[in-house]
Amino acid sequence: MLSLVDADGLPLVSTLGTGSLDEALAAFGGDILRQLERAQADFQMGPMYQVHFVGRDRQLFAVPVSPQATLVAMVDAQATPATITMHLLALVRDILPHLESG
Repeated sequence: MLSLVDADGLPLVSTLGTGSLDEALAAFGGDILRQLERAQADFQMGPMYQVHFVGRDRQLFAVPVSPQATLVAMVDAQATPATITMHLLALVRDILPHLESG
């Protein structure tokens, strides 16, 4: 499940359809942008490429696409993080020109 969200936590594009899960994932994605900025400033981490949360039932990935958008993915707990990361970074590369031109 993927969602491209803006900095205000509103879904721009989502595979989830409308509903509370979509809204929760969008809000999470918007908030994570602010947390990434804080981590960069507070911990001198340099550019942030991804945030990964692992739970018993699911994994969440958040990849900043631009200062105004984040790609958020929710996957099964058994999914291989390296494979998910590779696909998400490829998607970001494909999405970025569309955001810059719009």
